[in-house]
Amino acid sequence: MITWSSKGRDKSIQKKHATLLSQRSRQSVDFGQRLEKMQNSLGDSFILAKFAAYMSESKKRLLGMDLAEMQAVAKSIGMPGFAARQMMEWIYVKRVRSIDEMTNLSLKHREALNQAYEVGLSDPIEGIHSVDGTIKYLFKIREGQFVEAVYIPDDDRATLCVSSQVGCKMHCAFCMTGRQGFSAHLTAGEILNQFYAIPESASLTNVVMMGMGEPLDNTDEVLKALRLITDTKLLAWSPRRITLS
Repeated sequence: MITWSSKGRDKSIQKKHATLLSQRSRQSVDFGQRLEKMQNSLGDSFILAKFAAYMSESKKRLLGMDLAEMQAVAKSIGMPGFAARQMMEWIYVKRVRSIDEMTNLSLKHREALNQAYEVGLSDPIEGIHSVDGTIKYLFKIREGQFVEAVYIPDDDRATLCVSSQVGCKMHCAFCMTGRQGFSAHLTAGEILNQFYAIPESASLTNVVMMGMGEPLDNTDEVLKALRLITDTKLLAWSPRRITLS
């Protein structure tokens, strides 16, 4: 039989543990002092806004998800399969902006959803109005990346010109977007956000995929977004109301 004494080892572990606790305590004090200085210089509202932005970026966007993806979300938090359709109706038909508004989901499930997901609607950061009623909206996609969507009213029609990419690969000489170069494809959620986030969203009659980017160079995400708009169990838009060019 082999035996050994653990006293020396225990003392060594205790000493290391005490040292680690002391270091963490100093780090905690240092962090608290830095945070206090930031609050004094920048204000509580700034700190809270930055924290909210960080939390938002860490959550997954529900806007842009199709039925299969919604079913996977429901399953991941123990919700029944039919809850996927309920979430889609809240987002795409009833146009809610928060999970808390999905009142036919249980409070427990809404709280679980809020931990990892958000609806993901993001308002335009700017709107430039023309005398003819046209409004050019600017959306921030990611840090340093922006796209435009243009609302065009005309008698009994209200058309939205939607972007599909940040920049463009085609480099057409006559196009300002082409001169900017290509930066990123938009996801279905980012495409749909242009449709849902503007104040005139509910009154739109037509969509033209003729904004920034070449839509057929981002086919999968563009078609996914359009399938959600034309889904007969959701908005049920007629494909004739959509121009893909």
